[in-house]
Amino acid sequence: MNTKEIKIPVPWGHIAAKTWGKEENQTVICVHGTLDNAGSFDTLIPHLPQSFYYVCIDLPGHGLSSHYEKYLPVTFHNLLLPLRIVCEYLARDTYIFMGHSLGARLLVTHCQLFQQQTSKLILIDSTYTLPKPPVIYLMSLEDTYNNLMKSLDFKPEDKPSMTYAEAVTKVKESRFSGTLTYETAEHITRRMVEKNGDKYQFTYDPRLKTILEPPVDMKYIEELLKLCPLQCPVIVLAMKDTVEAFEKYEFSHNYMNVIPDSEVHVIDGHHHYHHTNPESVAMFISKFLLDQSKL
Repeated sequence: MNTKEIKIPVPWGHIAAKTWGKEENQTVICVHGTLDNAGSFDTLIPHLPQSFYYVCIDLPGHGLSSHYEKYLPVTFHNLLLPLRIVCEYLARDTYIFMGHSLGARLLVTHCQLFQQQTSKLILIDSTYTLPKPPVIYLMSLEDTYNNLMKSLDFKPEDKPSMTYAEAVTKVKESRFSGTLTYETAEHITRRMVEKNGDKYQFTYDPRLKTILEPPVDMKYIEELLKLCPLQCPVIVLAMKDTVEAFEKYEFSHNYMNVIPDSEVHVIDGHHHYHHTNPESVAMFISKFLLDQSKL
């Protein structure tokens, strides 16, 4: 498939996106996880049907997209706005949405709000905003504002410099719950570094290390999904390592099955398996995309 880089204007700058395929085809908007970017879909998209137009965005502060104003905390809810702007810009009647991790969680809420625009929803290793006990939320709140205060004082000259290989290795070793290969880490790295002399520096927004998500528990999530149920077909591709981690705690028990009537598959893999082993995930997504009964 042909690829193209585009920029979508937003009030604070632009949203960058990497597109795959022909624009006249049904659009699939793809949203990555925390501190990833559109490059996290580089191995998966080539294994999916070519009869779709895939738009892989970089969320604000990620990849090649503009950062929010430096005095704002980065929260779950202010990351919903760019999804709406992207949909308005592309001006399609309906969309298929695909998200990984944070991207999946954002898309569930987005699709609840804009049901008529949503034809299908693909969730990779996450569902609703993460459940958490009050003590964890309070710790997250404190971390978010401490990190914000640090970012206000941050100066460009304070950025560490490194070789390109060191940057790729740093990305490879910093992923949550699962290991990237050097090659897959490079897909992400090349959208989040810039050259400075003979060295490289990361360009991601440091506030992304402490994105504040809403304080909810499983009962609250279930009530929200009853109050505003998703009306489109939903597939959840949960990784075994992640499922086992969630099942250890009562507050996140049954998290991957929380969306009523969703098609859930547990794949023997880790959190970034869609990137490192795309064939194992693509087989489920391709079938779901092409199934006309799911419209």
